[in-house]
Amino acid sequence: MRRALRRTMFAAAAVAFGGAASAAPVAWRVDQFEVVQAEPFSPRASLEDDFARIVQMFGWDTMDPVDVEHDLTPATKAAMETFLHQSAQRLQAWGFPEPRLTDVVTRADGATAYRVYYTNIPDAAGLYDFVDPNNPVVPDYPAMFVDADDVMDENGVTPKGYQVLAHELFHAVQHNTAFFRARDNVNTWITEGQARAVAYDILRLEKSDTFNQADTGDAWGARDYSQSLVVAPTDGDPHPIRGYRTSSFWRYLAEVEYKKTHPSTEPFPTEFVEDVDYGYLAQFLNQFTTEPGARGELRWLDAMVRSHPHMRVPLRDYFAEFLVAYAAYGDARVPETTSGGSRDGFWRTNGFQQHRPSDGFELRDGCWTAQLSPQTRLVGVPFQINKNAGVCIDLTLDGFDSDTSVTITLNALNAKSLSQLRIGVAGELRTAKTQWTAGSDGESRTRHNFRVAAGETTTFVVVNMASDPSATTTHLAGVVF
Repeated sequence: MRRALRRTMFAAAAVAFGGAASAAPVAWRVDQFEVVQAEPFSPRASLEDDFARIVQMFGWDTMDPVDVEHDLTPATKAAMETFLHQSAQRLQAWGFPEPRLTDVVTRADGATAYRVYYTNIPDAAGLYDFVDPNNPVVPDYPAMFVDADDVMDENGVTPKGYQVLAHELFHAVQHNTAFFRARDNVNTWITEGQARAVAYDILRLEKSDTFNQADTGDAWGARDYSQSLVVAPTDGDPHPIRGYRTSSFWRYLAEVEYKKTHPSTEPFPTEFVEDVDYGYLAQFLNQFTTEPGARGELRWLDAMVRSHPHMRVPLRDYFAEFLVAYAAYGDARVPETTSGGSRDGFWRTNGFQQHRPSDGFELRDGCWTAQLSPQTRLVGVPFQINKNAGVCIDLTLDGFDSDTSVTITLNALNAKSLSQLRIGVAGELRTAKTQWTAGSDGESRTRHNFRVAAGETTTFVVVNMASDPSATTTHLAGVVF
């Protein structure tokens, strides 16, 4: 009954959404933290034992100490608590609501704080856990846990450890928003992608030296965007890494928001590292949809982007411009110490992995390749492009003495499929929209002119997303140079 009433109230709020200019800072009632090397109640009770939760209903604050490889020292305890407080300050400044956490305690220094459990967690670095709200006997009991082996080593808190602290705190914040309260299940690209984006950016802003020691793919969100933007759990993989690394997309929107609130000579984010403003996400999560599944999530996000005062365009436009910028992140964001070839090659290999094989065409660093010369002036590259995804194509001009204007024709089987496509040059600020014409063979096609440097490789990105992203289809397409 409580869940049904909650949804009715939110539905009324959603109809009234108009979109504020920017999320206003908020003040949480509690923004300090106490990290304890313990578990609440009896061992594993926080995860498995409903009876122990009933004990908590009567006000008994009991904890069980735990044995871990690296004990919590006064220094590491203070480092974690300080970073959590800094994270809370960032989240308040961006306008996020306070976290949904139950354990509020008084620390030895007299400060009111949320308790965080430093313990052993099977198969996870951190956990935000709460009881099924439909359970009529046991109340909600949300709490934060971090795994000792993942967040600490002999030198203290690890770069991953700091990220985990902010990541789990953001999960607690998510679950106090209208969007999450209105839905029984939210797919990984939203839950984990948002949490990882926010957590790593907080780490970058608060501890840049520590951030630079983090795993490059995790920190910058190197994921395969030749597969759909939407990532959901599967039977074989309940926590797909692509979902976490969709952080790169949510970070891009935070870069858009920062650009629009801090005008500069370049109005759109580029491949170079940008400042961020997650105020847009605080606003988005304050609205919700009752439409279930990936379809509801995509339509919710499209509505938020169209309504937000600093965006006001369809999601398809921002997604296309994101992928065009993302394809060039390698040399700008990947550290030079990254092993395995060039920084750009490392990035694109991770970023565009799952192309369907096309006979007679070569993949290099995740992209199709094509070459033009004075003797070969026409080259076609056919491919399958997945829904809400993209492909990249490397074009090399060989034997030309100067830069050349190249006409590119995009082909698709029909006007509907072609209308879903955008094309742009990696690292440029804008993408070209398709205006189709029908060919004599019945295919639909559109032509675009680009200036291409002689003797160099230019990367083109083709993006497939419909005006209604939930209606996007996977289809065959092609590029002719």
